[in-house]
Amino acid sequence: MNKKATAVSASVLLLLLAFAAVGHFWENYEAFYYCEVPEQAEYKELGSNSDLPYEYTLTCYNEKGAEKKLTFKTGNLLEAGICLKIEVRFTGVYHYDIIQFDRMPNSVQQLYASAWCPVKFLSPVIRKA
Repeated sequence: MNKKATAVSASVLLLLLAFAAVGHFWENYEAFYYCEVPEQAEYKELGSNSDLPYEYTLTCYNEKGAEKKLTFKTGNLLEAGICLKIEVRFTGVYHYDIIQFDRMPNSVQQLYASAWCPVKFLSPVIRKA
């Protein structure tokens, strides 16, 4: 094989490896953020034609206490005071779970400790729209 064909083959192989690495990162990057839905949580109604008709933007915190505003859609209105564990991937919010207050990292619990919430130690409830 001549030098030019070898260089092209090596370039194609490197390009394929780069795509595989980006794809792996894209699929496996994840971070978790936590928040407590505030009393006056603002949301947008996107319309009844959508499976996820509500869009929330909430201030959330990772396990180190770093703050980040996250926007995500949901099929139900979220009750004030419920706690969320939000999975964020490379493309944005991927999934969220409703959790008990004591399941949030201690650093996040401390951020909310001064704010009293009547449902912190009760089972979370989602209000049906």
